[in-house]
Amino acid sequence: SHGDHRQKGINALRRRLMINLAIRMFKVRWIACSSYIARIERETSGKKIEYIENWASIEALDEKKLREVQDTLNSKFKGLPRLLLIGNCDSNKNHIEILSNKAILEKYVVIHVGSTHMADQEELRLLSKNTVVNLNVEASIAYAISDIIVVPSIKEAMSVVILEALILGKEILVSREWGAWWSYNFESKPSELLPGYWKLE
Repeated sequence: SHGDHRQKGINALRRRLMINLAIRMFKVRWIACSSYIARIERETSGKKIEYIENWASIEALDEKKLREVQDTLNSKFKGLPRLLLIGNCDSNKNHIEILSNKAILEKYVVIHVGSTHMADQEELRLLSKNTVVNLNVEASIAYAISDIIVVPSIKEAMSVVILEALILGKEILVSREWGAWWSYNFESKPSELLPGYWKLE
């Protein structure tokens, strides 16, 4: 849970039922990304949930796995800078904006970390290109191996990816989606790029 969910009426009931089913049937652990979100969830659901303040903890980094991934990328794409797309392939994430940009694919390795089950056929085709790498690794490793984090979303409630990248001091490129505007209040601001104009030097 990483949103401020305070629905009322039927929406609140539906959400509680879905969460309870997931916990009981699939043994899902209900975890919030901060003590604030955990408190809101407790107030609305009556349940106490776990929370992790920093999802991308450097202390949790698997150094051995990191070296293995770095060695693999260096052997295949030596010298090319790396862009990271992290998250599922929902159309709102707009990953296709980056994946279909020939100029970017000629100069960068695009690393995707996340589920592809929501990707359409075109996005799946683009994800199989030579300079695109799909990895199944922890977020901490994904950030560590990447030079630039890209968030091209056309709809975003509150981007955890931007938050994590800011915490880790990574370079970030984001769209002008309102869910990313809060990040411009930080001293190390992400670079603003208009959708359709993803041009990198």
